[in-house]
Amino acid sequence: YLVDSRWFKQWKKYVGFDSWDKYQMGDQNVYPGPIDNSGLLKDGDAQSLKEHLIDELDYILLPTEGWNKLVSWYTLMEGQEPIARKVHIKNN
Repeated sequence: YLVDSRWFKQWKKYVGFDSWDKYQMGDQNVYPGPIDNSGLLKDGDAQSLKEHLIDELDYILLPTEGWNKLVSWYTLMEGQEPIARKVHIKNN
């Protein structure tokens, strides 16, 4: 699943994910709120991704288990759908 890197960085501050960034841990001023992937979407289109997005710059990839946990704790911004990363396997 794709998560907007801006939201993910805010979440990391809130939970003290990085050892050097624990001074704001639990601070309601940095609470990330619902997962907001609007920065990844074309304007006015809740289903289409912007072109030329870069992994770990524009978005973070999460496994299903991680995505499900974050959604259960923070929910997803109203009107947005999960952005699943699709993998296509080619037969040789």
